Amino acid sequence: AWPAKSDQFPTVVAMSPDGRRLYVAHHTKLTEWDAETRQEGRRFEESKSPTTALAISPNGSWLAVGDASATVRR
Repeated sequence: AWPAKSDQFPTVVAMSPDGRRLYVAHHTKLTEWDAETRQEGRRFEESKSPTTALAISPNGSWLAVGDASATVRR
């Protein structure tokens, strides 16, 4: 089980191609987790609109984030 409060279920999740990192979006917040240790890693800058999509490049070096305002960030 991943640590989470009952009111903080993720809206979008994505796993890195190597399976080592998990990216979890909860509305406007995005966090990177270490999949092995289950420890929280980076917290990304909060978006102005809820995150609706995550995509990771095949080599894991890019993370694209789409939100409800039709904005894509990398």
